[in-house]
Amino acid sequence: VINTTTDHNGVTQSAIEIIMVYPNSPAEKAEIRPGDKVIKVKHEGKTYTIEEAGGYTAALNYLRGEAGTLAEFTVVRKTEQGFEELDFSVKREAFESTSVTSKVSKTNSEVGIVMILQFDLTTPEQFEAAVDDLIAKGCDKFVFDVRNNPGGDLESIKAVLSYFLEVGNP
Repeated sequence: VINTTTDHNGVTQSAIEIIMVYPNSPAEKAEIRPGDKVIKVKHEGKTYTIEEAGGYTAALNYLRGEAGTLAEFTVVRKTEQGFEELDFSVKREAFESTSVTSKVSKTNSEVGIVMILQFDLTTPEQFEAAVDDLIAKGCDKFVFDVRNNPGGDLESIKAVLSYFLEVGNP
């Protein structure tokens, strides 16, 4: 997510833009999409704009919570006709974070595509497994996609980069 402003129907307001939806997450199950902009959050029965909630961090904290409870919010989604507001009530649940996805290119079976969604403690292991799987499928050329990756744990980044470096080579 990123802090942004949105202008729809002639109104400019603060929003939290969804830049990525994790696979198998409650957000994916609720059909939340990248590009959706959260403009209202519900907390303790009251609905707040991002400003009224106290800004980006406070509103984000209202979206987080214990598994089994509901995150309630409103998003603005761009459509072919303009914009629409959608209300969501998403049951929070624990899920295994996927930080790396991979696939064989549809246009060239020798090319493996590895998308690194973020760098967390699971990323190096998931990255290595994804590359090994693609090599086993016959890939010998790779595209590493880090678009929309917000960064993350520095040690994880170093571990992924060390995969490409030879020992003793700076």
